Amino acid sequence: MEKRIAVLVTIAMLVAFIGCTTENQTQVEQTIIPESTLDKEPEPQIQETIETDPKEAQIYYAEGFTLYKQGKYLDALEKFDKASQIDPNFADAWYNKAVTLSTLGRYEEAIQSYDKVISIDPNHTKAWWNKGVILNKIGKYEESQACFERAKQLDPSLENIET
Repeated sequence: MEKRIAVLVTIAMLVAFIGCTTENQTQVEQTIIPESTLDKEPEPQIQETIETDPKEAQIYYAEGFTLYKQGKYLDALEKFDKASQIDPNFADAWYNKAVTLSTLGRYEEAIQSYDKVISIDPNHTKAWWNKGVILNKIGKYEESQACFERAKQLDPSLENIET
């Protein structure tokens, strides 16, 4: 959070320095930023840029992964969700969101997230396999077998696993 605040303050200072000066101001006046601006929320256009930066998605993803490993599943889910909102084509964020939802027993939501992974990367073997596991768990056996078969096509080493 401190990193985001520092980035926002830096951007606000650059905007103030570059875009808000007049020809009559001296160089010293141009670099002074009133303290009252430091407490304000960033401009919407600045916030939008930060919130769609793929690097931000990676940060949320990494935080989510760490929280998941610590057993903090709801917190991890929040981070994976944020990462997938920032970068809707971030397959690993969707995948780990699905894994987390499954861990929480939220199977229908997990299936939707696995579907998103598969729409981004149709050859994501683990997504196909895990979707099959969940479908099997909720009694959708034919659908689960189709997922297992697709996973086995993608990774022949799975052939020997009985489903």
